[in-house]
Amino acid sequence: MNADCAIPETADAVRLFLFTVLPSVFPFCVISEWLVRTEAFARPGKKLSFLMRPLFGVSGKGILALLTGLIGSYPTGARTVASLYQNKQISREDAVALSAFTNNAGPLFIIGFVGAGLLGSAYCGILLWLCHVAAALLTGMLLKP
Repeated sequence: MNADCAIPETADAVRLFLFTVLPSVFPFCVISEWLVRTEAFARPGKKLSFLMRPLFGVSGKGILALLTGLIGSYPTGARTVASLYQNKQISREDAVALSAFTNNAGPLFIIGFVGAGLLGSAYCGILLWLCHVAAALLTGMLLKP
């Protein structure tokens, strides 16, 4: 492979990252980190224990990781779990359990890039994302400690 062929591919990859991946992940990472550090989600998290404990076997504060993982994208859910654990807002057991089902592709990626971009149908993207959400939730329920 000569260098002339590699340059357009590299430029396309950088462009894809800058205009698709970064804008769909970065804001969620910043917002989730802010919510963890300010403990802005602590009170709603406690109130949602009635839902999180029976379904997934984790404290209600794990709802933040679940939401950011489903809406944000791959690194956001994992990073939120790590931040919650580092800030002693969840236990090690909760962090391990949450890690199994909060690390997901986000709707912007699945609906926008995969559905509309690759498959040519936002509707297919929505169906794929809903299947992805269902699989994550089912995984959390099946792996409940």
